[in-house]
Amino acid sequence: MKPLPFITAAHVWPGESFPTPAATLSEKAYSLRLEKLLDYIQDKLRDQAGQDLIEYALVASLIAFAAVATMQALAADISTAYGSIAAALTSAG
Repeated sequence: MKPLPFITAAHVWPGESFPTPAATLSEKAYSLRLEKLLDYIQDKLRDQAGQDLIEYALVASLIAFAAVATMQALAADISTAYGSIAAALTSAG
């Protein structure tokens, strides 16, 4: 059996003690560690915590952008309306 590489402290999972050198592990034990690593990575990739917050932030920014664009478009029309009202009041008075 070929000796397996040494496992460092970086390979210790939360709540687990420091592992023995991989050279003393059987291939089955090494395979189980590899499966555990793959499961851990898959769980982290499937984790969607915080996704709702990002979606709400995107919707809020879209609404803010639409409101600013609409107000800029209406600003000229409102200014024209107030200008015509002021002109009518000035000529009447």
